[in-house]
Amino acid sequence: RVCHFRTLQNRSNKNGDKYNKTVLNCFICSVFFAVFHTTNLLGGSFSGIYVTLQILQALLIGFFYALTFALHGSFWELVLLHNVNNFTASFVSVSQSSLFHEPILIFGLVYGTLTYIVSCLLTL
Repeated sequence: RVCHFRTLQNRSNKNGDKYNKTVLNCFICSVFFAVFHTTNLLGGSFSGIYVTLQILQALLIGFFYALTFALHGSFWELVLLHNVNNFTASFVSVSQSSLFHEPILIFGLVYGTLTYIVSCLLTL
């Protein structure tokens, strides 16, 4: 993703509005990040609804990661953020039957989503 982002930035920042192009490039990279997570459907280990939520979250989180990289230029910061995210996600049930029956999971999903949205808005 970092290579995609740098390539997009280098090709699009030659002229024009750098800010809008950076936001567009962040969105394009987040789409790549989300599409990559569709591979979890192939293994059969995860329920369809779990992977769907994972893809939607990947769009948002991928956008935040790309913005963070655009501002700070640190690849290792993204690695750390992604590992923390994966660690917390490891406590979530991957079966469809129990995904929405536990209030703490719903709270975590909503809280995490709102946190990333606010972070993206503050970063812009």
